[in-house]
Amino acid sequence: MATRTLMTLEEYLALPNDGWRHEYDRGVLIKMPPAKHGHGKIISNLIASLDPLLRQTGLGRLYGQEGFALDGPDLIRIPDVAFVRMDRAQSTPDDEWFTGSPDLAVEVVSPSNDPEDLAEKIEQYLEFGSHEVWIVYPRNRQVHIYSSGDVRRVLRPGDTLESSLFPGWRIAVDDLFT
Repeated sequence: MATRTLMTLEEYLALPNDGWRHEYDRGVLIKMPPAKHGHGKIISNLIASLDPLLRQTGLGRLYGQEGFALDGPDLIRIPDVAFVRMDRAQSTPDDEWFTGSPDLAVEVVSPSNDPEDLAEKIEQYLEFGSHEVWIVYPRNRQVHIYSSGDVRRVLRPGDTLESSLFPGWRIAVDDLFT
């Protein structure tokens, strides 16, 4: 389960790399355990599906567990997978977090995820610029898609996931989980 601790920005920036994911939400450290095999498999399947299109078209880049300073350094979120359009990807120095939200943020839900925190993340990603947020639920094999127009779609096994961010790309929902 994720733990929350009050912390200054300076303390957050000085955290050691201990194998845990550390997000920072306006003075609160959110510490999450490392992902397990099934979680990582879904992330790998999604990246493997999208990567050939992105390499061919140059639309942008995918990132796994990259830090995004949504509202400056006081709000750092780390989506499981993020897509950033090429102009932003190329203009962000390697030693800095991205400023604002990724164009697409993907969160794979694990037992340690708190539903209220997840809802807050969705809201924050969209508020600070994400065009879409995909929440992947392994337990019931669903993908919930939120868009900047405040639209939510639920995809289930047998459905196909596609996005206007990736013209011509599609993947069967079932293929994310195999």
